[in-house]
Amino acid sequence: MAPAAALEALGEAIFAGGSRAVIGDADWDVLRQQFPQGSAARGFFDGFLPAGVEKPEVEAKATVSNRDAEEIAAICGAARTERLPRMESYVRAAARKVLGLSAGRPMPADLPLQELGLDSLMALELRNVLAQAMGRPLIATLLFDYPTIRGLARYLLALVEKQVLRSAQDDKVVGAETEAGVEREKVRVTMEAELAAMSDAEAEELLLAELDGKGRD
Repeated sequence: MAPAAALEALGEAIFAGGSRAVIGDADWDVLRQQFPQGSAARGFFDGFLPAGVEKPEVEAKATVSNRDAEEIAAICGAARTERLPRMESYVRAAARKVLGLSAGRPMPADLPLQELGLDSLMALELRNVLAQAMGRPLIATLLFDYPTIRGLARYLLALVEKQVLRSAQDDKVVGAETEAGVEREKVRVTMEAELAAMSDAEAEELLLAELDGKGRD
């Protein structure tokens, strides 16, 4: 920032009466583009853009989220022996994007991501990316409890498998209730058909027998 512009900004800050102020010359649009589309950090810097500057496209964000969700669904549908390697591959790709690492940079599955440059803001951003893919909120301490790609992959895979198991159990309950309802309907229809086929005398005799039985009880 040029000295004259800095002094002018300082004067404006003093006369504004605020207790705290930071003066700097930043290209917010360039800065926000360092973060993935739809991430929390990029959304934060959107607020600093001057009026008239185009904001991230909602459609592009939705496309990324859908693609990630589809990848998680594909992992769920894979053979059990393939799920962990595929989840590790997905987590590695997401972490690489957040960290801004090149495709050729090694990312060992058991190496803490902090050693690759992950800071607290990036940890929040990566957690949000993974939460969008999973379609559910994730714990705030995710990257501290599971700091490696393998740890993250195992945790996410356990969540996915629990969700699939719960969904299967719910389907069984619904199926059992539906089957029981069908059987009850069959009994009702049969009874109505039998009653309709009775003569008035038979119906009266059946009613009297029923009332007599209740009276004895």
